[in-house]
Amino acid sequence: PAQCEPSATRKCAIQHLRLREALEACGLAQILARALHPASERETYRWLRDDSALPELLGCPPSELTRDALYRAADALWRHRTPLERTLFSRECHLFELEARVVFYDLTNTFHTGHPHHRYAAYGRSKQKRHDCPLSRSACC
Repeated sequence: PAQCEPSATRKCAIQHLRLREALEACGLAQILARALHPASERETYRWLRDDSALPELLGCPPSELTRDALYRAADALWRHRTPLERTLFSRECHLFELEARVVFYDLTNTFHTGHPHHRYAAYGRSKQKRHDCPLSRSACC
């Protein structure tokens, strides 16, 4: 929201977007965890529970940090995603003096067979489950 002071942005956004329901039961811990350790909701829960001091730093009691509470917070945030995205994008552009740009890109894998190993190819994981061939990844913008 434009009328908010920078130091009060989180509190103002919560009030403006009525996100109180989303941030109950350590929802803020989930938001920060997803920024610090991008992963699935299940992995985020595991990371917060086992590998992070974030809940303690935010004053979130362990009894409130449940997988269901994090799922409810994610659902509530998803319902408000458009105004959240707009607010965050506007704030980022203002803070870093950025111009809005849209970039379209595509990633693809290429398998190498029949020839000696290519210097840009390596064995790895692929969604086609081809572990027998080295592959290289390319991007197109």
